[in-house]
Amino acid sequence: MKKQNKKSIIEYYDRESPEATEIRRLYSHIARVPATDGEWIRSLAVTSSTLGEGKSTLASMLAISIADHARKNVLLVDSDFRRPKIHEMFNLELGRGFSDILAGDQSGETAVKGTPFTNLKIITAGRRHSNLSKILDRVRLKEFFDKAKHHFDYIILDCPPVIPVSDIIDLSPEIDGVMMVIKAGQTPKEVTKRAVNLLQNYGVKIVGLVLNDVERVLPYYYDYSYYHYRPTKPETKEKPIAKAREVKV
Repeated sequence: MKKQNKKSIIEYYDRESPEATEIRRLYSHIARVPATDGEWIRSLAVTSSTLGEGKSTLASMLAISIADHARKNVLLVDSDFRRPKIHEMFNLELGRGFSDILAGDQSGETAVKGTPFTNLKIITAGRRHSNLSKILDRVRLKEFFDKAKHHFDYIILDCPPVIPVSDIIDLSPEIDGVMMVIKAGQTPKEVTKRAVNLLQNYGVKIVGLVLNDVERVLPYYYDYSYYHYRPTKPETKEKPIAKAREVKV
């Protein structure tokens, strides 16, 4: 059921803010990275090493920014079946979602949910199924992504963390690239390195790492901390905050 008492994350989006500027820089980076087939990246997974690093907010803000700034048709998909967040952030119904599509209980067309941006659509995580490994079937995943790419320029997935579960490995054949979120001061370097190695061992293309840093600004699940903006002192150079970086861990 919809949660009517909370604002959608879209209501906090300000295209002129420093945060939105950094997100646009991320998109510019992504747009320059070729996919393995030589085309541009069409399907991008946003993940992290462990829990609580801010991947859901980054996935949401990136999808909003691409739809608003680049005027591309974007589909945001919540594939974190165990700890779904996208429906909360956009104040949408959890059901009729991705898990239901993969289980064969729902069509992709009827699962797509609208937003105030006509070119941004969302598929929430859906009902929780007891056998997730069964619904992450390669044939069904390929069918879903083939259809989605026919209608959308970009598919952004909020994926579960790499270390606790292996879902992203099942999704990897249909993913053109992965953006990893790292929480500064919390995620040990060795944990990040382990997550990167796991992805690389399965041939997953990592397009960048995003540093999520410091304080919360929005209500509990709206964590803007990757973009933490600090006014610079006179004659000092501003440092980009949420910047995709080469993988060096």
